[in-house]
Amino acid sequence: MTNTNKSTAPMPLTELKAWVEETCELSTLLQTKDYKSYLPEEKQEEFEAIAFSVFNCLESFLMMLEYNELHYQPKPIEEESDLDN
Repeated sequence: MTNTNKSTAPMPLTELKAWVEETCELSTLLQTKDYKSYLPEEKQEEFEAIAFSVFNCLESFLMMLEYNELHYQPKPIEEESDLDN
């Protein structure tokens, strides 16, 4: 079965990279503009953390899409003893 829904249809890596770049720019705005001031004070720190996490995720994904190819970026596995320190 072919997916005809454009919002979920497969896209080439170049198009995906452009979309991620645009979304990364939008997530930067979440961090630099004062959107958190619209939230109750107890939710502002949580909003900042979420916005920062989204930006980091998108930025990491962009690095994986260098040269319009998907590159695996292995992350070293932390030893259990490293987590205790």
